[in-house]
Amino acid sequence: MTTMRLAMFAMFVLPMVLAMTWPTTVHGDAEMTAAAKQYLTTFIDKLRPLDVAANRAWWDANITGKDEDFTRKEKIAEHSYRFYIASLRRGIV
Repeated sequence: MTTMRLAMFAMFVLPMVLAMTWPTTVHGDAEMTAAAKQYLTTFIDKLRPLDVAANRAWWDANITGKDEDFTRKEKIAEHSYRFYIASLRRGIV
C-alpha cells in the first residue's frame, strides 16, 4: 500500500508542484527591456506622490472626520483616476 501511495504521489502531485513552480521566463531584446524599464520608472515616479497623497488624505479624513479632509481625499482620488485613465488611453497600462 505504501508503494501505491508513493507511486500516486510521483505520478500526480509531484508533476503538479513542478508545473506550478517551474520558472517561466520570456526573453526579449535589449531595446524592449530598456523601454519597459524606462516606462516603469517614469510611471512609478509619477504615481508614487499621488499614492502617498491619496493615502494621507484617506487617513486624515477617517481620523478627523472633517468635511474638508473628505473633500481633499475625493479630489486626490479623482486626480489618481484621471492619471490611470490617461495612461490607459495612451495604451501604456
